[in-house]
Amino acid sequence: DFWASPDAPGAVKLIDLGISVSRGNPSPLTAVGGLTGTPPFMPPEQIDPAFWRAPPDTPAADVFALGVVAWWMLHRAHPAGPALHEPLSAFARAYRAVAQQGRPWPPPGGPPAWYAFFVRSLALAAHDRAPNAGALLPLLSGASIPPPAPTPVLGVTGPSALIGLAAGATPVRSPC
Repeated sequence: DFWASPDAPGAVKLIDLGISVSRGNPSPLTAVGGLTGTPPFMPPEQIDPAFWRAPPDTPAADVFALGVVAWWMLHRAHPAGPALHEPLSAFARAYRAVAQQGRPWPPPGGPPAWYAFFVRSLALAAHDRAPNAGALLPLLSGASIPPPAPTPVLGVTGPSALIGLAAGATPVRSPC
């Protein structure tokens, strides 16, 4: 229903407040040759392009971010292991370790009905991800939302955890 009535109250909208700026801002966060994002939600090819040898692809990056958000909501942890406050380098090391050690990816566990969704959204290689979020929808046809996982000791509780992360996120800028 979102596309038919995007301004309807109650319509779900997902935005990354970590890179939003007001119109006319004299100090934009994005620049040609720069990289801006919230580290836990950035895909491997954006974090470590020399290792993954893939050009940044916005739809593939957005699909990966959606997978991370869904994983966090079900498991209360990042699929690669680092805490959400860790620096970009922690995520780069975690993704490299998975690839170099041949560990299962996405990590095992969780609701079996969600496995295909995570395989197609969290693929470490951009070309293995679903082409867009709409292609993921049929993978969830039999999936139900399980009760939330316990909140980690150092985590933030409740649904506001992701909102707080986005609102308090610090943009990252590094050369590509």
